[in-house]
Amino acid sequence: MGFRWACAAGTFYPADPTRLALEIVRCLGAKREELGPPGPPLSHPVGLIVPHAGYRYSGGVAGVGFRALWKAGQPEAVVI
Repeated sequence: MGFRWACAAGTFYPADPTRLALEIVRCLGAKREELGPPGPPLSHPVGLIVPHAGYRYSGGVAGVGFRALWKAGQPEAVVI
């Protein structure tokens, strides 16, 4: 698998790593520690479709989906 530099840093999301981390916390509605441990490994397939736009436009909606997945359990594989 190849490596690609972030091409949209500073446009659709903050270029500064600290600001980016704060933006992700805002989207998820909680820090990782506040989310608690993830659920147990999933025994069945789970589908999750989230919007893909700048965090300021769709980050909150995506965060709700990812927060629900975090609580549901640990996926064996993730396809992006």
